[in-house]
Amino acid sequence: MSTTHTDPLHNPQAAGVIYVQGVPTQQTRLTLGGAISVSPMAIGTWSWGDAKWGYKPEMFGDIAATWDALQDETL
Repeated sequence: MSTTHTDPLHNPQAAGVIYVQGVPTQQTRLTLGGAISVSPMAIGTWSWGDAKWGYKPEMFGDIAATWDALQDETL
């Protein structure tokens, strides 16, 4: 079901969506619960290093380097 509503109160598909005014940049931060400031972009890392997803111990160096690069960019 598609909708043209941008107001989350009138769009059941928008539950949990946080709206950003304009185009987010690297400096854009969202305040959650009035206490924590986060980037509007996130990286899903829950599977990193998990053998179920094909990761091998020899990949750890690349995983760590990727994590470091993401932190350097404040993602």
